[in-house]
Amino acid sequence: MSEARMALASGTRVGIYEVTAKIGEGGMGEVYQARDTTLDRDVALKVLPEAFTADPDRLARFQREAKVLASLNHPNIGGIYGLESSGDAQALVLELIEGPTLADRIAKGPIPVDETLAIAKQIAEALEAAHEQGIIHRDLKPANVKVKADGTVKVLDFGLAKAVTSDAASGSATTSATMSLTASATQMGMVVGTAAYMAPEQAKGTPVDKRADIWSFGVVLLEMLSGQRLFTGETASETLAAVMMKEPDWDRLFTDLPVHVSTLVRSCLEKDPRERLRDIGDVRFAMKGVFGPSVDRLTEQAGPVPFASRPAQLLIAALGLVAVALGLFGWLGQPAPPAVGLTRASISLPPGHALSGGPEITRDGQRVAFVSSDGNGQPRIYTRRLDESELSELDGTEEARQIFFSPDGRWIAFYARGGFFKVRVDAGEPVRLADASTSEGGYWLDDGTILFTPAWNSGLFRIDEDGGEPEPFLIPDRTSSHAITWPSVLPGGREMLFSRWGSGSAQAVMRLDLTDMTESVVVPGHWRRSRFVSSGHIVFAGDGGDILALPNEQGAASTLTPEPVLENVDGGGIDGYARMAVSDNGTLVYSPLDLSKSSLVVVDQSGGLEPVDVPLGTYEQLSLSPGGRRVAIMSNFELFIHDLERGSRIPLVPELTQDGDQQRPVWSVDGTRVIFASNHDGSWRLYSKAASGAGEVEPLLDGRFDLYPTAALADGTIFYEENNDISSDLWYLPPGGAPEPWLTTAAEERQARPSPSERTMAYVTEVSARLEVSIQSIDRSSDPVLVSTAGGTSPQWSPSGDHLYFRNGHRMMVTEVSTEPVLQATVPRVVFEGGWELSDLTVFQERWDLLPDNRFLMVNHEPEAVPTKINVIFNWLDELRDRVPVP
Repeated sequence: MSEARMALASGTRVGIYEVTAKIGEGGMGEVYQARDTTLDRDVALKVLPEAFTADPDRLARFQREAKVLASLNHPNIGGIYGLESSGDAQALVLELIEGPTLADRIAKGPIPVDETLAIAKQIAEALEAAHEQGIIHRDLKPANVKVKADGTVKVLDFGLAKAVTSDAASGSATTSATMSLTASATQMGMVVGTAAYMAPEQAKGTPVDKRADIWSFGVVLLEMLSGQRLFTGETASETLAAVMMKEPDWDRLFTDLPVHVSTLVRSCLEKDPRERLRDIGDVRFAMKGVFGPSVDRLTEQAGPVPFASRPAQLLIAALGLVAVALGLFGWLGQPAPPAVGLTRASISLPPGHALSGGPEITRDGQRVAFVSSDGNGQPRIYTRRLDESELSELDGTEEARQIFFSPDGRWIAFYARGGFFKVRVDAGEPVRLADASTSEGGYWLDDGTILFTPAWNSGLFRIDEDGGEPEPFLIPDRTSSHAITWPSVLPGGREMLFSRWGSGSAQAVMRLDLTDMTESVVVPGHWRRSRFVSSGHIVFAGDGGDILALPNEQGAASTLTPEPVLENVDGGGIDGYARMAVSDNGTLVYSPLDLSKSSLVVVDQSGGLEPVDVPLGTYEQLSLSPGGRRVAIMSNFELFIHDLERGSRIPLVPELTQDGDQQRPVWSVDGTRVIFASNHDGSWRLYSKAASGAGEVEPLLDGRFDLYPTAALADGTIFYEENNDISSDLWYLPPGGAPEPWLTTAAEERQARPSPSERTMAYVTEVSARLEVSIQSIDRSSDPVLVSTAGGTSPQWSPSGDHLYFRNGHRMMVTEVSTEPVLQATVPRVVFEGGWELSDLTVFQERWDLLPDNRFLMVNHEPEAVPTKINVIFNWLDELRDRVPVP
């Protein structure tokens, strides 16, 4: 405490607290016992130094940090009750904890293993609770740990080192509060004691994360077991130098310790944070085996994890590691016994983010990449090495989707903004390789070329990894309507899997022999993404959240029954983009499935939300009735009619549910019927039914290609999309007449929307390999007018017909449309931005509609429901071989 401020005498009042005694002094201020005169309890007051409180900016930052720290609530964490001021005195109000510090206990000599375990376990639980809230201690040491008479451990001063630092983002040893806050803080004993527990990266002044606490925990653990100081020096600088440069005398320190204990300690004390254990929860879990009485039984049952090389050992150690508890023979370079079962971990997304693409993993299992949307719904690519804790955001990857790695893991290919790109995983701007209006997966080949899909139904094209002119590689059979998606090439380059997405028997997981380009069916009826894995299996997503597997047997797979091998995996919904990937060494990453966590909201013109009283569900498409009282919903390929005023709901076509799927509901102008597409007879065809659910389903139109309704006119004319062998075209079916083309070109045309006057049509078309919104007179007597300028989908007219709304990524756009003297539209402006209607394929899914009052009914993913983590399973191929043996 500053010499300018006198010690507080007994009886001094600080707010509602009455000082009763001085109980300590440290670098962050003097500590007093006081009485809470309101709640009649004893507390500790840590009065901050005058030199600190005299700096308004520093004090304000501290107050903000202290509020965050006060949110920690755990039985092993010393609580922060609040802040109190009296005159120029500022004090933290803390839980009063009786008992000696751990430093006092260590001073008496080594602590027995059982007692060490009990203390260390509680310290680890305290750190784990804080880390889960994003709080790092930064100053863990024996003097900040108290052991009560009943054995309860309390960790003190959580995060205060950061809260009082001049630069809150810095981990610098020369600016940390416990070393330079005041003159008294620079006394030798204080400084050396603090420096002795700093992680090397913290001592260097580089930014720190929770791995710094794991280092400190390792130092404290070893000092408990040995009764000796691990890093020493005559001055703070010497001690810091020892931390950064000197290896402890392991032989001396580990003389009387079991090898499992020394292994755990060393895994916490790797000077390179990339090689250090990453999660304190993994340390706590490992201690069960290291110290527990069942370690021999566990080892006998499971055996230690076999590691082929040190990088693999460090990778697994960094994410989760029961292997420490099981002996870690591979880490120590000893022969590895048989493999254990699964080892699981998870990767949390940044706060407020939701997974919208991926995950993908490099072939060597070292790095994961995924697409994550922030609070504004803007998706970007993030990547992380599995042996590190930091996520890296890749610049220039806004609106990215459907990513995949290069063979060496140094590049990521992705689709975005009407193009196909690549970007380095470490730095640099994305490189545009080609135009691409839609995204149906891709694969980076070992020969330096990349397979991708430039447009829907275009088939696969190949392009050099450095760019150039794309060349056709595999083109769809023009005798039927289907798309070629999700290529996956077998190691060695002799075979390729792909999904054939189409009608009836055309839909299948296919195998392509790359030596003669012959195709064979692997799994008929399935269309979601499939992959080869190095265990000799083919894995793919089923319809119910399962991952299915087959042995990869040439010419025989189609006769085998796929077996479920993993449950509750996000299969990608309607787009089939199964969110899972497997490395060659057997590390599986996937997004867990949550089928019941979206709702409906009304969004006003400023972006304000009003919830709609509907049950949580899987809302994928919606269409408002004329007048806006009812909404047709597609959920899990079933159609429902929901009354927004009464809150009632009925299934529209339950009679078709068992035989197929339904989607794309469109209302008749009078609101009495709903037109929709169904594949219950094998192909997507047009049907209608009374909106009340009564009566029979009426077939409207079938054809050789898939058909999807987009709108209806007052006279009963139905506009629809035909997904033909080249692209998607717009047609119409007049009442009692034959189908007529409305707009058919080699490009994409979708989502025809007539204006309320039925004089003008809005639609989506492909312009320079990008989907844009255009308008044209419905009789096509006028030239088309391009409305959007940087991409657009899902157009909807205002009730008055003078405004046209559409989506551009996660932005709601609007333009003013007039027909006199000629058809024209103003430059679009942004109405609002928001992370609703989460989908890579808004051109296929109508997730919003316009209410009569010009507000928007939209699908909203509940904050607690959107995928916010990626699950990781090591050694997954061992279980895969057990579940589905390969002959």
